[in-house]
Amino acid sequence: MSGEDMKMRSSVTALLLAAALAGSGLVAVAGTAQAATKTFYATESVNIRQKATKNSTALGLLPKGKAAQAVTKDGSIKFYEGGTHNACDSKNTIHHDIWSKVTYKGITGYVPQPCLLPFKP
Repeated sequence: MSGEDMKMRSSVTALLLAAALAGSGLVAVAGTAQAATKTFYATESVNIRQKATKNSTALGLLPKGKAAQAVTKDGSIKFYEGGTHNACDSKNTIHHDIWSKVTYKGITGYVPQPCLLPFKP
């Protein structure tokens, strides 16, 4: 089989796969990966920040006890390092720099990780 035939066969295969996915309601986008999420609950009302720092713009509020979808890795919540904070029962004695990326009511941003539990508080 010539190189030109191989290219054509590859293109036809890709088109058939795309058509099959479209017919199934699935969408494949090259180069993109969907992050896995899991439901977590706020231990207290906390701002959802644009970046993982307490001085970043607040995009919205995650109220105490409300569920948010948090980005996970291998089934556990994924941590993001950012600025220090004293949120969620640290009583200004513990300076954490671990944040979680969450989505709540269409708002996606960062909250201090100690403010999330895998069960309703």
